[in-house]
Amino acid sequence: RVVAGSNTDALTMAENVDDFIAGWASGAVAMYATQPLDMAITRLQSGVTTPVKQVVSRTGSVFVLWRGITPLLLGTPVNNALMFIGYGAGKRVAEGDSIGSGSIVPVFVGGCVGGFAQSFVQSPLELLKVRRQLAEEAAASSSARLSTSQLVAQLLRPATATATAPSKARATRTTARTASPTMR
Repeated sequence: RVVAGSNTDALTMAENVDDFIAGWASGAVAMYATQPLDMAITRLQSGVTTPVKQVVSRTGSVFVLWRGITPLLLGTPVNNALMFIGYGAGKRVAEGDSIGSGSIVPVFVGGCVGGFAQSFVQSPLELLKVRRQLAEEAAASSSARLSTSQLVAQLLRPATATATAPSKARATRTTARTASPTMR
C-alpha cells in the first residue's frame, strides 16, 4: 500500500543521500589535491625550518606530504552533514520571518548557522591535522613518533591539565617560599 506523499519523502531522502555522498567525495578530492601545499604552509607558519623536500628524502616516501589527512577524511561526512543541516534549519527559520521574497537574509542566516554547527567538528580535526603534519619534527627531537590516537589523547589532555595547572603552580611557589635558604 502506498501512502500519500511517501514518494516525495523517498525522493527527498535520495536527494539528501546524493548531496551527502557528493559533498564527501568533493571534499576528499579537494583535500588530496591541496594537502601537500597545506603541509608546506603549516610548517612555514609554525616556524619549522626543515624544507619539505628534506622531510620527503628523510622518510623515503612522498606520502609524508599527506600526513594528517586521515582525521579530515573521516570527519568530512559529519562536517558536511552538520553544514547542510545547519544551513537548512537556519534558512527555514529566516524564511519563516517573512522578510520578503528575493531577500538574501535567509541564505546568510543559513550559512551562519551551518558554519557555527560545523566548527565544533572542524576545529578539533584541524588541530589533529596540524599536529600530525608537524609530528616529523617532534619525532626527530624526541625519537618517538605519535600515532593519531596518541594525538587525540593529547588533544583531550590539555583540558584537564589547564584545570589543575594553577593549583600546581601555587603549590610550587609555596614550596619555594618555605624552603630553607640552603635548598634554594
